[in-house]
Amino acid sequence: MLKKKKQAFTLMEMINTLSIMIIVLGITTSMFIRVNKVFSDSNVKSTLQMEGQAIQEKMRNIGMQSINIESCKSKIQDIKDKQFGSDEFKANLVDINGNNLASGEWIDVSELGIKAPSKDSEYDISSDNISNLNTILINYNKVTNRLAIDSGTPISTHVKSFRIRPANIKDTKATIGQANSIEFNIELALSKEGSSATYPINFTITFRNKDN
Repeated sequence: MLKKKKQAFTLMEMINTLSIMIIVLGITTSMFIRVNKVFSDSNVKSTLQMEGQAIQEKMRNIGMQSINIESCKSKIQDIKDKQFGSDEFKANLVDINGNNLASGEWIDVSELGIKAPSKDSEYDISSDNISNLNTILINYNKVTNRLAIDSGTPISTHVKSFRIRPANIKDTKATIGQANSIEFNIELALSKEGSSATYPINFTITFRNKDN
């Protein structure tokens, strides 16, 4: 009785099988990379959004108890008492994209000092004055992208730009120290695991306890 020969894969069948496996593996890998990219993008955006909300909440809390701007530095120059119409002040103005323009209305800020009551402050009704005021310093380092309050733990290390616009900017004889409110434009940026995103923040704080 003759024995049946065992059937073996032909070279063509092996090539076809390998080709199909490579195609399936390529599709699977591509889907994995795409899903991972979507997850990474979402994670980056979520991080920036949470930081943006924390910054707004912190700044608005400061604004609710504040009196006015005590100091304002653009790079290293304090421009708090410079009149908006002066050439010295205009040299520090930029547009919303950071371009230096004499017609700009934004200031690139490195340090902002906001005068506010402290825990030891007292209100004198007869003179309408508040004693023992405190200056809250908001520091921004463009090199490290670090934004901190009173040199403490940074509230963000992903700040690409930090700009402000005083409400009275069109009054050429006014100063930033006389402003009743300040508009903030802060842009956050983060690159992580092949994903990158930016997140702009725009909000206004009004000095509730503004000196008259």
